[in-house]
Amino acid sequence: MFSFFAHKKEEELTVIIDIQSGLVRGSLVFNKENQISNILYVITKEIDQKDFSDSSFLVEAMLKSLGDTISILSSELINQAKIFGYNKKSIKNIHYVLSSPWVLSQSKTLTLKFDKATKIKKEFIQGIINEERKNIEKKFKENNLNKDSGIMNSDLIFIEQKIFEIKLNGYKVNEYEDKEINDLEISFAITLSSKILLNKIDAIINKNIKIHKIQYHSALLLNFIAMRILVPEKNNFVSIHVHNELTDIVVVKNSLCASLSSFPIGSSTILRKTSSILNENIETTKSSLKLFLDKKTDSVQEEKFKNIVDPLIQDWYLSYAKSVGHEDDGVFLPRSIYLSAHDYDDLFGDTIKNHNELAKIFNFELNSIDAHIIFEKNVEYNQLMGMYAIALRSMI
Repeated sequence: MFSFFAHKKEEELTVIIDIQSGLVRGSLVFNKENQISNILYVITKEIDQKDFSDSSFLVEAMLKSLGDTISILSSELINQAKIFGYNKKSIKNIHYVLSSPWVLSQSKTLTLKFDKATKIKKEFIQGIINEERKNIEKKFKENNLNKDSGIMNSDLIFIEQKIFEIKLNGYKVNEYEDKEINDLEISFAITLSSKILLNKIDAIINKNIKIHKIQYHSALLLNFIAMRILVPEKNNFVSIHVHNELTDIVVVKNSLCASLSSFPIGSSTILRKTSSILNENIETTKSSLKLFLDKKTDSVQEEKFKNIVDPLIQDWYLSYAKSVGHEDDGVFLPRSIYLSAHDYDDLFGDTIKNHNELAKIFNFELNSIDAHIIFEKNVEYNQLMGMYAIALRSMI
């Protein structure tokens, strides 16, 4: 299930479905050549997470939320599209943007040296990447890197590939075929997912909308592509998306995607564990936690929450530090950090700064997105959905 893109058209309606660990968000995007993209409608459905440890329950809960989202997109959203003179058959593409635990993504930089000048062909480049893809697939399957969620097993298939940069003899090039070189460097990323899972997703789509082309993407990769468009002046930064039960991280160095990683601790993880320790329901805990984070509790409650939350957020930071590496080990870490953590930006951002006072934390809500995307009046504004639309348009 490869990710191919159609040639640019004058006008196009596209469906984007964002599937995170705790929600499904759908949108209808109108693209017109030489004009800013319009997001016509956005709908968000939470994923029921009564027992996150039960992976089969999580899959079924996600599929239910997906079905609800698609049902709305096939009726109400199509009505919105009629304003532009379209109907259900006008939608040619649907793009699924998958976060962990639904996909596994890995970036890689390969360097090859030749004893004598060698002429490079497109087939040679693709052959190298295909071989590396097989190695990555084998490693994922053998190590079961997503064992914490239990979603991914041995049925992993390749769904997306992105080449970031090719260097010949140390120089970045756009055209490389038939050039003789001694040194070759390729930076790229690939994405894998479960064939069984994707078949279930396809079945839900086919019940509601007949789409000519279904394409799957890694949220991590689209995040990187969008950020390179939105902050081109930043050559080194870390992008962190803390969603419900997982955290996704993109590390950018010298304008290239240096690493893609995820780990199973998110904002809802901390909320859920705090609720369990307090022996209170989620909603009560959520309200109390907000008061604590806003510094509106008395000294007794403040100390109580501090003793609970501090160890939990430190566990998150240790996983984060392990994902990005340690400067003590000679790893260069960018100081600029773009963070999205729902209602807990300050909690995660302050934790990073407590460990690294040189870090500069930026919120994902970047004003520069308005130069690339328009949310129609009364449409739910969502920064990530806007970023995905920007990234996808740049890839057409």
